[in-house]
Amino acid sequence: MEEKVVDYLQPIVEVFSKNPWFQGGAVICITFVIASLLTFVLFKIIRSITQKTSIVLDDQIAVLLRPPIYYTLVVIGLSGDLP
Repeated sequence: MEEKVVDYLQPIVEVFSKNPWFQGGAVICITFVIASLLTFVLFKIIRSITQKTSIVLDDQIAVLLRPPIYYTLVVIGLSGDLP
């Protein structure tokens, strides 16, 4: 079973290992996916915490913090790709 998987993935690995453009594109795509997932999960947790309070200010702060946190995660991911 493992040999079939390895044989199936071998051409894909060869394409990515030889071409730096594919490697860079893959890193960029993976970075955006991971940043989106982390932001989604983090703000689900934050939303559940802020909904327990009667104060509206913490809900508004959570909404305002979402884009900067997402873009920070994207920058961290992309900076890891730099040589």
